[in-house]
Amino acid sequence: MELMVDWWLFVPAVLLLLFPGECLMSSDIELLSYDRMGNRSAAVKRRRWVYVRWLDPLRAFGGAFALKVSLPLTTDLWHYLPGKEYGVFVAILIVGMIVQLPTRREEGALLSPLGYAMGVMFAVVPWPVAGVGLIAGLTTLIAFRHFGSFFGFAAVGAALVGLLFQVAVIWLLPAVCLMLIPLIAALMTGRALEAPVPAEEKS
Repeated sequence: MELMVDWWLFVPAVLLLLFPGECLMSSDIELLSYDRMGNRSAAVKRRRWVYVRWLDPLRAFGGAFALKVSLPLTTDLWHYLPGKEYGVFVAILIVGMIVQLPTRREEGALLSPLGYAMGVMFAVVPWPVAGVGLIAGLTTLIAFRHFGSFFGFAAVGAALVGLLFQVAVIWLLPAVCLMLIPLIAALMTGRALEAPVPAEEKS
C-alpha cells in the first residue's frame, strides 16, 4: 500500500522537527543546570532572550502539527488509523526528540529541550491536557530543582488528565513517551540535563 503524504507540508515539517536545537544557539550562550542558574548576576538574569528558548516551542508545534496534517492522520480510532502513516509520524517525532539532546558546548551534558517537548505535546494532544502537563512539569521543576523532574511529571500529569478525559490513546501515548525520552536518556548516560542561558561576560 502506497504511503499517503502531502509533500508540501511533510518536508518542511520534517526539517523543523529534525533541526538540532543547539544550532539555534549563538556563541554567547552557555548551558547550566537548574541549580547553577541561581548563582548568576542580576544583569545576566535580565537578559532573557535566548533563541532556542523561544523558537523551540514554536517550531516544534508547527512541525508536529504540519506532520500530522500531511500524512494525514485525522482519526482517533485504531481501527481506521493508517498504520504506515502513523508509524512514520511516531518515528519522526522520536528521532526529532533524540536529535535535540546532544551538545558539544559542555562535556557530560545533554541539552534540555523543554520548549521543544511542550511544543510537540500541544500539537499532539488537546491543549487542556498539554496545559496540565506544562503546569505539573514547571511546578516540580521549581520544587525539585532538576530538569529531569519537569519531563517526568509533565508526562505523568498529561497521562492522568488524558486518561481521565478519555483522550485518544493513539495521541496520548506518543506524547507521553516523547516527554520521557530526555529523562531516560539522562539516566542511561549519566549526563545532566542543562538549559541554554545568556553567558556571563568575562572581565
